[in-house]
Amino acid sequence: MMRLAAFVAVALAAEELPRYATTKSPNQPPSISYSGPKVAVDEGERFDLNIDVSDADVDEDYAGQLDVVCAGGRLDVSSKAGLRFRDAADGVAFRGPQAFVRKALQPLVYTAPSKGRGGDATIRCTVDDLGYSGVGGPRNATVA
Repeated sequence: MMRLAAFVAVALAAEELPRYATTKSPNQPPSISYSGPKVAVDEGERFDLNIDVSDADVDEDYAGQLDVVCAGGRLDVSSKAGLRFRDAADGVAFRGPQAFVRKALQPLVYTAPSKGRGGDATIRCTVDDLGYSGVGGPRNATVA
């Protein structure tokens, strides 16, 4: 009787796998891009960086997550809805469904350091798909 109960539990767990889980096709990497110019920003000035993120494996109606880390200064997202934030030493880090991630990065707002703390800055953003679909594990992409 114990074996049957264990088999039933395993069978039920297998049926609960999300419909996007697959073992046949390779996981496609996400993409991230910034099409704007390199700019000079005055001390204390804000500048909108329109970062675009996409992942071909993500279907809008499942709970797949994208993980984003942007570093290089004071950065603020345009929307926090549907995202989970964590501490980032020099920027912003969050995770959420693709639609919410895209909205948060349109625009990502950079604020230049205040007077006397200026200099060159490079904003580097990395997106990771956490391996939610396909074989091959997590894939990522970076733009600087």
